[in-house]
Amino acid sequence: MRTITLFFPLLILLGWSSPANAQFTAPPLTVPEGDPRADTLTGLIVRDYPSGQPALRRLVKDGKAEGQWLEWYPDGTLRYRADWKDNMGEGTWEYFYPNGQLRSVGVYERDIPVGLHYSYHPNGQISREIPYLNGKLHGIERTYDPDGTPLTAQRFVDGKRALDRPVLFAPGVISTTTNNEYHLSFTPDGNTLYLCRRKTDGSPQKIYVSTRGDAGWSPPTVADFSTGTDEAPSVSPDGQRLYFASTRSLPGKAKSGLFDMNLWVMDRAGESWSTPRPLTGVNQTMEAGTQWPERYESNPHEGKDGNVYFWTKGKNKSGTSIYQTRRLADGKYATPRELPSPPNGPGYDLAAVISPDGNLMVFASSGRPESYGGEDLYYSFRTAEGWSKPQNFGPVVNSGRYDASPSFSPDGKYLYFASDRGPERDADGEPIWSIYYLETQYLPILRR
Repeated sequence: MRTITLFFPLLILLGWSSPANAQFTAPPLTVPEGDPRADTLTGLIVRDYPSGQPALRRLVKDGKAEGQWLEWYPDGTLRYRADWKDNMGEGTWEYFYPNGQLRSVGVYERDIPVGLHYSYHPNGQISREIPYLNGKLHGIERTYDPDGTPLTAQRFVDGKRALDRPVLFAPGVISTTTNNEYHLSFTPDGNTLYLCRRKTDGSPQKIYVSTRGDAGWSPPTVADFSTGTDEAPSVSPDGQRLYFASTRSLPGKAKSGLFDMNLWVMDRAGESWSTPRPLTGVNQTMEAGTQWPERYESNPHEGKDGNVYFWTKGKNKSGTSIYQTRRLADGKYATPRELPSPPNGPGYDLAAVISPDGNLMVFASSGRPESYGGEDLYYSFRTAEGWSKPQNFGPVVNSGRYDASPSFSPDGKYLYFASDRGPERDADGEPIWSIYYLETQYLPILRR
C-alpha cells in the first residue's frame, strides 16, 4: 500500500515553492494514502520516487489544498506547478512536458479560469490560445501548428461559439457531401425549412422539407408538391405563401421541351399548402430559339414590404437582373419592373432577398470588377431614394468559388447561403454545393 508522509506541526509557508523538508522541524507522520486522517491534517504532503527523487510536494490546511503544489517526473524534471487557496485554484497553474518545455499555463481565481490560457507544442510553440471571462470562453480562440502557422480562429461569447465566419449548416443532415443543397427558407417559427437538393446521380432537383425537434433537424424528405424539376422555395414573412420555381408546364401551355423555369406560389391551407399556381402576369414562356436567360424566372422572394423579387434576363444586357412585382388584392401580380442600377449591374445579378426588418437587400452577382471569383454575395441598403450602391461582403463571407442563394433566418439573426467552396466533388469532378451560415451581427457591413 502506498503511503504519504505529512510533516508537522502547523508551521506552513503558504507561498512555499521549495521541496526542502527542513522547514518542518517535527518528525513526519506516515499514513496510508486515503487515510481519513489526511482529510483534516495541516502540513506538507511528500511523496518520493524509489530512487529518492521527489515525486510531489503538497501543502494542506485542515485537509484542504493550500499554497503551491509541485510534482516532478522521475528524472527530476518539473511536471506540474499550481497555486491553491482554500481548496480552490488561486493563481497560476502550469504543466510541463518531460523535456522541460511548458505544456500549458493559465490563471485561476477561486477555481474559475480567467484571462488568456495557453497550451504549447513540445517544441515550445504556442498550440492554442484560449480566452476566458468569468470562467467562460469569451473572445477569439486561436490554434497554431508546430511551426507557428495559424490554423483556426473561433470567436466565443459568454461560453458559446459565435458564428463570425461561415460554417456548414447542420452538416450530415441538411448539408451533405453526396448531394447539392441550396435555396434555403424557413417558416416564421423557424421550425420547418425548405431547401432545394440535387442528387449527384443525375436525377432532377427537387424541393425537400425538414422539421426541427429536440434532436435537431430531421433528414429532409421530398415535399409533396415537388413533382418535377423544382428549385428556390421561399416562405413569405407571414407564413401564408410559399413561392418556388419550376419547369412544370404552365396551364394551357404545351411544354416546350426547353429548360423553362417559371414562378409558382401556394397558399397556406391549414397544416398543408394549396395546389401550386403560376404567378399570373409575371411568367414568360420560352420558345424555340430562346436563349437562356431570356424568359427564365427564378428565386422568388416576398419581402416585408409586400414586393416579390426574382431574377430573369435584363432588358438591356445579356446577363440577368433583379425584378420586382407586387401581390395584388385579387391574388394576381403587378407587371414586373426591373430594379434600376444600382443594384443591378453589368453582369449577372441573382436571388435577391430582403432582411426581416426590410432594410437590407442581399443578392448574388458575377461579372463585377471587385469579384473574388465565381459568384459573390453583395448587400444594398434601402434609402429614401431606393436601394444604395451594392457593396461586396468581402473575404469574410465570399470565397474564390461560387457563393450564392442567400436567405435570412426569420428573426434576422443568421444569413444562410450556398457555396461550392468545400473539397467534395461528384463523380464528374464537379464541386458539390452545401449550405453555410453566420450571424448577421458579424457581417462586414459598411454604411456609406
